[in-house]
Amino acid sequence: MKKMMAAACVQAGLGTLKSLGLLQAAAQQKIDYSTLADPTAGPIYADLPAGSYRSLGTVVKLHTTNPELFAWCG
Repeated sequence: MKKMMAAACVQAGLGTLKSLGLLQAAAQQKIDYSTLADPTAGPIYADLPAGSYRSLGTVVKLHTTNPELFAWCG
């Protein structure tokens, strides 16, 4: 069950990036995730410093290890 929830969380995250037209930029590590992060309002529930560029693989992994960080995983 946990694997299914993690997969659904990853799919929701990828779907969110796609719907925002950001999937290609994410794949090219061109998204500053601090622009999507707010510890209380989300959609990424974290306090990230400006310039928080991460590989898509790192962000996908966070969806499986820390799904509580993402509004679409709740």
